[in-house]
This record gives sequence, structure tokens and C-alpha cells, in this order.
Amino acid sequence: EITADPATREIYILKQLKSRKMWAGEVVHTCIQRTLENLRAGIEPLEVKEILALALDQMRTEWKQSRDRVYRSRPKTTALFEHEYDVPVTDDEWRANADHVAACLRTFYDSPTYRWIRDRPRDQWLEIEDFSTFRLDGVKVHVKLDFACREDDRVHIFDWKTGRRDDEDNSVQLACYALYANEKWQAGPGRVRTVEFNLARDQMRDYWVDAADIERIRGYIRGSIRDMQALLRDPDRNDADIDSCPMTTEEAKEPIRLLLVDDHTLFREGIASLIEKAEDIELVGEADEAPEAIRLAGELLPDVVLMDIQMSGQSGIEATRAIVEQSPHIGVVMLTMFEDDESVFAALQAGARGYVLKSADRASLLRTIRAVARGDVLLGPSVARRVIQSFTPRSAESAAAAQKPSDLPPIFARLTPRELEVLRLIAQGLRNREIAEHLVISEKTVGNHISNIFSKLQVNYRSQAILQAYQQGLVKPDS
Repeated sequence: EITADPATREIYILKQLKSRKMWAGEVVHTCIQRTLENLRAGIEPLEVKEILALALDQMRTEWKQSRDRVYRSRPKTTALFEHEYDVPVTDDEWRANADHVAACLRTFYDSPTYRWIRDRPRDQWLEIEDFSTFRLDGVKVHVKLDFACREDDRVHIFDWKTGRRDDEDNSVQLACYALYANEKWQAGPGRVRTVEFNLARDQMRDYWVDAADIERIRGYIRGSIRDMQALLRDPDRNDADIDSCPMTTEEAKEPIRLLLVDDHTLFREGIASLIEKAEDIELVGEADEAPEAIRLAGELLPDVVLMDIQMSGQSGIEATRAIVEQSPHIGVVMLTMFEDDESVFAALQAGARGYVLKSADRASLLRTIRAVARGDVLLGPSVARRVIQSFTPRSAESAAAAQKPSDLPPIFARLTPRELEVLRLIAQGLRNREIAEHLVISEKTVGNHISNIFSKLQVNYRSQAILQAYQQGLVKPDS
């Protein structure tokens, strides 16, 4: 609104920014939504060529508005990232974006799925791009389904995708939709079909959600809620603590630079071929032994090292320790045939940030690499469960000794006594306001301490700092 203060207005404008690819997806969704709404209202839809012409006219108008930065005075108009930040885009690239929209729409209107939807009785149609909500533990969760309908006692939920990548894992999103169907329409496990229809590749994937999936997604959402509430000064008022939201000055993302280390040539070549198909990951080097991996890591300075945990000679764990010591910014993902507590702890203690099995699928592997490149600590579900279950309180004597400044692990030796105190309170689950009350300091000061802690520990999130505090013995699980 015009009356909004400048900071709030600027935040709103920046929040509305979208890349040209996101914009293309939005145009496709809007066209499909209009068609389905017309069908529901008994209005015969336009011919495909007419729909395409209208879509391209809409894109020309919105492109000009964004180029002229109309969104600065009318924030609800189209705002493209490329225009706001003067990202160079050629005319051919803009035309390719429009051609992509046209291709996706042709795929949809020529598909058996569209014909199947048209044939469904309208009283069985449930939602078309409706902005809906349900509550989980009293917290409102927002959901927007592209299309949903009934068939006998089953609910079918469709999600239109326009991205070209084939390695995206959208199972969490689709499971959320199934949970919503369970809550709103009492569609129990086994009676919700979620369909991912990728219009760019003319590819459909069906997901049938069972009771275990429903419980997993409830746990996932609860964890997300806790993470978001940790950034709030007052969760009841949804009042954010800006000091807990670090500023980023990240430029346009470069590909993730990956070093691959495995002493089995055929396996390494197979992984390399999978990696090379990912547009956002660049394989910068390969090694088949630990000394070569340590040398290449120092020379190439990759973002991520994918490291075989068991190699002949020096192990991957020893190599990880050496790499992290010489280049702490490098994230190491351990790759192994086996998962056992000893290997998990050895990998974490050596500085690994991710851990996946060689039997994992490609999407899981790439998701782990990307997460670690962002600075996250990411373990597979079973590994994470073993780590948490294996935290056991040490004796009071050893715990006290580990907290003496002279005996602190090197990573914590850089923290001041006050920062150590704040980290312990964070690990106990206290929010910034509670920490401030406990230490009798201002929330602003707490925020400054947290920023310093994140910087010194080279982490971005509270969860990462907490994990380090536990695995290094700074905090006991029951403290």
C-alpha cells in the first residue's frame, strides 16, 4: 500500500520478484486455470491456437511493464529478477522463454490427462488453484492445489510442472497435498493419488501416499514450523527477529564445483556421468586415493567433495579431516556402501556435512550435494535417526572437562565465553527473547552474538550450530 513504510514496501516488492523461468511457469498455470474454470462454469474453452496467442500477448505486456519497472509504483504487476538486477538476457533467450510456454501449453491441451479431466462430472471437481488452508497442531498451513477431483472414493490431485530438470524430488510437496486431502476430504491413506505432470518433458509420475507417508509429512511440517518459529521474536504475533535472519549478498549462482573421490573406477565413472547431466553442478576433478584427493582439494578449492568412505590405503574419513582442516569452507559428502554408527560418527567428527549410501537414487544424491553446497548438514533419514539415538550423556567429569577453554575443540576455541553460553542456550531450544531474559541482555545483543557464532562456526542456520554443539560434546542431549 502507498501508506506502507519504505522498508515494508521494499520487502514486498522484492518478495514479488521472479525469474523468467518462474514467470513462464506462472503463465502456463494461469492459462490452464482459466480453461478449467471456464469448463466448470459451462463455458466452452477457446481453441489452443487462440489460447497460445492470448498467452503470448499477456507475456509481451507483462515483459514491458517489468522492463519499465512499473512494479515500483504498482507492486502487484509482474516484476522480473532480470530487470530489477539488470541481468543480461538476449532477445533469443526471451523468445526461447515464450516458446517454452507455448510448448508446455500444447502438451497439456493435447494430453490424455486434459481429456480425462474434461470427462469428469463437474460435481466431482474439488479445487482449481484455490488458496486453501488446514491446521496442524493449531498452526495454519497454506495449500494451493493446481487441480483436484474425486473418482468414487478416491481423490486425484494434479500438479503441473514446467521445469526441464529431471532430477527434482517433489515427493514432500505432493505428500503435503495428500495430508491436506486427508484433513479436508477425509481421504485416507491409499485413497489419494498425487500426480506430477511435467509439461516440459510430457512426463507423468504418480504417487500413492500411505499411512507412513502421512505421518512422515506431519513430522516434516512440525519441524519446519519449529525452525521458522525459532526466527520469531514473538511466535504468537508472528513478529520476526531480524537479527536471526542473516543478510545475503549472493550474486547470480555459479555451478557447484564438485570433486569426486572413489577408488573403484567403474563406479566413479558412473557417478561422473550422472553428475554431468546436472546443469548446476560442475565436476572439476576426480581422484582414486586419499592423498590425491587432499592435493586436488587444495588446488581446485571445490564447493563439495563427494568422498568414498572406505578406500585402500588412507581412508576417506582421514582425507576428509585433512581437507576440512586446510579448507573449512569445503563441504564433504561421505559416500559408502554401509551405514553404521561407527562410520557415521567418524565421518561427522572428521567434518563431513552429508552422508549418503551408494545405493541411493540419483535425485537423493544430487539433493544432498546441493544442500551441502548451501552450507546445510544433511543426512539420510535412517542415518539421522541413528545419530540422534546414539547421543549419550557423558560423565559429569568428562563433560565438565570438555567445557574448559583449554580443552575445547578448535572450532569452539574461537568463541568467546559469552558466545559459548549463547550457543548452549540455543542448543537447549531457547529463542532469542528467552536467551536475552536469561542473560539479562538485549535481544539485539543476542542477535549479534548469534551472527558471530554462525560466522565463526561457518554455519547458516541454528540447526547446524546445534548439531556441532552436540557432536563435539559441548552440550549433552538431556541438558
